Amino acid sequence: MSDLTKLTVNLVPNAVKALNHAAELTGDTRTDTVNRALQVYAALIDASTGEDITAMTWEPSTKGVGPGTVVIVPPGTTTTDAIGRVRRWLRRRSS
Repeated sequence: MSDLTKLTVNLVPNAVKALNHAAELTGDTRTDTVNRALQVYAALIDASTGEDITAMTWEPSTKGVGPGTVVIVPPGTTTTDAIGRVRRWLRRRSS
């Protein structure tokens, strides 16, 4: 049994442009781009509702862009608080 779920969606023209642009920049397939976009969207929703820090590692497959981490914190978070949240998240992740 596969862990994959097939989904059919109708995209507006601007969404198609954004999808194609993102896939072209990263060299990822459109499927991989949609999967990543949904995870980022969920993290943004978490942050907007005051949930704890969300972080995702992203390693683009081409275009010479190096590995990166996207860190999303709730709105109104100060830089000092954001750094503290990242440090706590890193400690939890390494233990």
